[in-house]
Amino acid sequence: MIHAQKVWPVRLWKQVPMEEIADAAVIALKQADQETLTGLCVKDKHYVFTIRDGKLASFVPATAADIAAFTPEKPKAVEGLPAYPGRKWRANAVCECTWKDGSRLVGTEDGFLCRVSKDGSVYSIGPAVCQDPVRCLSAQLPTASAAMLKTSETS
Repeated sequence: MIHAQKVWPVRLWKQVPMEEIADAAVIALKQADQETLTGLCVKDKHYVFTIRDGKLASFVPATAADIAAFTPEKPKAVEGLPAYPGRKWRANAVCECTWKDGSRLVGTEDGFLCRVSKDGSVYSIGPAVCQDPVRCLSAQLPTASAAMLKTSETS
């Protein structure tokens, strides 16, 4: 079971003008260290943000180098991913990250989170978000802590 050690509610949409609120949609996350999370927002304009110690430290226009650094790899196809009953057609991997033991943490189009071991077996952790896909995962620290993001333009 995965337990969140910290939850940081940050209202990124307040950083852009109201008529450009869709530009605050987060599409990528990276965990720099235990207290720092960086991300990329994009719709029409690109922004990079940093959250440090639970507070928004920066929200600035992104450079081409920033955008390239956040370009995620396409998740590998996995058989047997979880979904709500009757919605198996949404059991597609939309994001993933490598965990420290070589297994993968996978987010699905149906909002489920699961662990895929090296041998390909799938363990469903359960629904991670309601009505939306898991958009981005990050587990880049040696402790393999995971940061998960559910975005919505109405948040």
